[in-house]
Amino acid sequence: MTLIILFQTRSCIYIDRVYKEKKVETLISQAMKSFQKSWGIGLDNLETGGLKKMSKINYCPICRTSLVEKKMEGKTRLACSADSCGYIYWDSPIPVVAGIVEYNGTVILARNKSWHKKMFGLITGFLEKDESPETGILREVKEELGLTGKTVKLVGLYPFAMMNQLIIAYHVSAEGDIQLGEEIAEIKCLEPARLKPWDFGTGLAIRDWLLSLDNKE
Repeated sequence: MTLIILFQTRSCIYIDRVYKEKKVETLISQAMKSFQKSWGIGLDNLETGGLKKMSKINYCPICRTSLVEKKMEGKTRLACSADSCGYIYWDSPIPVVAGIVEYNGTVILARNKSWHKKMFGLITGFLEKDESPETGILREVKEELGLTGKTVKLVGLYPFAMMNQLIIAYHVSAEGDIQLGEEIAEIKCLEPARLKPWDFGTGLAIRDWLLSLDNKE
């Protein structure tokens, strides 16, 4: 299970290997400023010491020959240096499901145990093998909140280039008694009017969902 607030995370924040050091620092700074604006948290209070980059892949998983950068269709990709192999690391985006979980007229935001006390986010997670997005987000809701959910509608698809992910966001209605999963420290149940969308990642899904509510009025 994973929560998204600044970035998609498990126990810490990972930055995809394709970004150079200077670019990573710029993206992190921009994301933190956006988060600070939405939630009023000073940048010096965010635990940036937990930031990590994914280790660069150095060897081919097929033949164990070293990988090298090659120009392909106008893009630089890692490929096996052995002409007889032909392996290419395509670095395709990872699908991630996210749920705007509505419970008794409120939206549930959750805080991971490793996060700053003011950092809350949507329930999200990676898809498992042979799992549909609808099934995946309902599984996450059950695992992390103990609630039985039902997908109301697909809110939208949101490319998250910084983390090389595609966020598949749903509006989920949930019922039952809340029982927090082992990774969750606490939750907040906010009325929709109190939600403050951030301008990247799952914040865009919240923005669009809130706009859809306004259009119904």
